[in-house]
Formats: sequence, structure tokens, C-alpha cells
Amino acid sequence: MANNYQGNAAGMDVYISEGSVINGDIETQSNIKVDGQVNGNIAAQGTVQIGSNAKVEGSISGADIQIAGSVNGGVTAAGGLRLYGSSKLTGDVKAASMEVEKGAVYQGGMSIG
Repeated sequence: MANNYQGNAAGMDVYISEGSVINGDIETQSNIKVDGQVNGNIAAQGTVQIGSNAKVEGSISGADIQIAGSVNGGVTAAGGLRLYGSSKLTGDVKAASMEVEKGAVYQGGMSIG
């Protein structure tokens, strides 16, 4: 069941494509999908998807968060957090619920519920 990530940019209002590098914080009232690299914090009112080749150096907050790539920073999900089998997360987690697929790597503290 490892690495069942099926994310795509459909339904995402903000899209950072593979090969793109953003240096700075991102704030959006909607959904965001990252397939590139973000060196900064991401704050979204909607869903946040971090693709399997993506890298984020900063904290992430959103309604629901799905991580298949690499994140070095804290994660706060008002709803659920899902770590796919290809994900690597280093940082503290605060979420209403959390699902971790086999193969995911996680290091940090957590507050679930």
C-alpha cells in the first residue's frame, strides 16, 4: 500500500510546478499544490498537496494536508494530515487526524485530535 499518491493539479487554485523554486512565504485563501520547491512557509485556507518530487523548507498550515514529498518544518492541519509512502517529514505535527502509509518517514512531535 506504500506510495499510493495520486495527486494532480486539478481542483487546485494555486500550482507550483516541478522545476519552480519559490523563495518566500505563500498565503492563499484556497487550495495549493506544490510539485516544485518552496523555501518559506505555506498557509492555505484549503487543501495543501505536496507532490512526490516536491521539497518544502518551512512550515505548512491548511485545512487538509497531503504530503508525498519532503517537508522540513512544522505542519498544522485543521482537518487531516496524510503522509504517503514516499514522504519525508521532519517537524512537529498538529492535526485533527493523521494517516501514515508504510514507507513514510516522520521525525518530530505530534498532537492529534
